[in-house]
Amino acid sequence: MSADHPSQQTNGRSLDNILSKQQSTSEDQQFLHSIYDAIEASIFVVDVTEDVNFRYVAFNPAHERWTGICSEYVRGKTPEQVFSPTNAAVMRRHYNDCVRYGKTISYEECLRFQGIPSWWLTTLTPQQDSHGRIYRLIGTSTNINEQKQAEEALRLQVEREHLLGAFAPCAAPCWSIALHIRQSLDLDTILKRTVTEVRQFLQTSRVLIYRFKPDWSGVMAVESVVAPWLSVLGTNIQDPCFTEKHIERYRRGRIQVIEDIYVSGLHPCHIDLLASFQVRANLVVPIVSEQQLWGLLIAQHCQEPRQWQQVEVELLKQLGMQVGIAVQHAQLHHQVQCLNTDLESKVQQRTTQLQQALKFEALVRRITEKFVTVWMNVKFCKRLRGNWRRLSTLIAVKSISSTPTTPLQLPLMSTPPSQSFAKA
Repeated sequence: MSADHPSQQTNGRSLDNILSKQQSTSEDQQFLHSIYDAIEASIFVVDVTEDVNFRYVAFNPAHERWTGICSEYVRGKTPEQVFSPTNAAVMRRHYNDCVRYGKTISYEECLRFQGIPSWWLTTLTPQQDSHGRIYRLIGTSTNINEQKQAEEALRLQVEREHLLGAFAPCAAPCWSIALHIRQSLDLDTILKRTVTEVRQFLQTSRVLIYRFKPDWSGVMAVESVVAPWLSVLGTNIQDPCFTEKHIERYRRGRIQVIEDIYVSGLHPCHIDLLASFQVRANLVVPIVSEQQLWGLLIAQHCQEPRQWQQVEVELLKQLGMQVGIAVQHAQLHHQVQCLNTDLESKVQQRTTQLQQALKFEALVRRITEKFVTVWMNVKFCKRLRGNWRRLSTLIAVKSISSTPTTPLQLPLMSTPPSQSFAKA
């Protein structure tokens, strides 16, 4: 029995090594989950079964707070087992879309959590196995309640003013442009379409969006202009007359209405700047995003002075608000995309590390098994050699004890040993 103990100890050490590697793999998995926990955005993970059903894996803490549902509770459950039928139907439709398209998708959705409806900008990223099958979806959600509230406030205001008749001439164009703004997450597309449709509606020479830089200089970022008037697209402006006082006024909603630059009391430096762009009448509203002055929406009339109508001023004001919402929305979408890209990269890195750990574990297991086999063979040979020696000794003893006590007879040799060896 004592001879078997080294083998048992070796097998025990081998098992300990394997368990140690499994523990290391488990720690890697825990580190992977810590990535989700450290990010402030709402993140959820959904497994896709082979029959294209969906079962939750985990919610990060931010998503737990918003939904009021513990991550442990949802693990292994379908949307229908976790959420209300209405929410589950919306979620399943988007999950199916992501699997069907086979690529990252983004969308807005309104869901009711803890009895309160909330709006989300959600991105779903599919994960594929080595065979190309989508086995998991990683979801990242950003709450956009404030943007939706601002949009709803604008919609109600436009509807109210339309009913009162104040916006009868422009309510429809304003709402149409606002709808177009919300139909795209591409900020460049939004801005270009806005200036084009505003210029067409106002029947004016030029509409542009002026974007501020961090030092409060700026650039003519987007433009719609008709011939024969100059294009100022891409022009950089360093206006020494634009001071902190002007910045704060625009941030608070100031609107500048100028019917004729030469009789408006403008500072000479402003008159010279506008005249260099062939401007005669100017209408400016702010674009504010997240309570910061992002830029200016500007309508310009070049051929002659123009008396801007109150309805036109209100139209530009409302669209400036819409563009501000679109800017914030696009920035959020970009942040979500960056977050999703970073998350996907980290997941890929940790997946690679886990795969390497598993390969190393398999290598250690093979080496351990070969070592045990060789060690057992050596041990067996040693035991066999010891047994053979004991057996030989026993045979010799038995032979001596059973032999008669007679003189030892040596064979006669014809040649003395010394001569025989010499001949050999």
